[in-house]
Amino acid sequence: NYSSLRTALASNSTLAWKTLKPILMVHGQNDSLVTPAVSANMYSAFLALGVNPSQVNLVPVPGADHDGAVITWGLLSLDWIFKH
Repeated sequence: NYSSLRTALASNSTLAWKTLKPILMVHGQNDSLVTPAVSANMYSAFLALGVNPSQVNLVPVPGADHDGAVITWGLLSLDWIFKH
């Protein structure tokens, strides 16, 4: 049973900062290793610091788990990099 590890990982998050650079976050909605709430909280923290919503992008990937979002993340990241 890895419940204590999952709890520790779910509560562990990088702190948001007042960024002027664009941020892309892609998260599988069925991720049980790092719950989607971690990214949702991070997104909200960026906005609470006054970061322009156009600078922070959170893309939920329906049905994807921790590993299942990798291909979507890679494709979205390439497209996002070329746009920024």
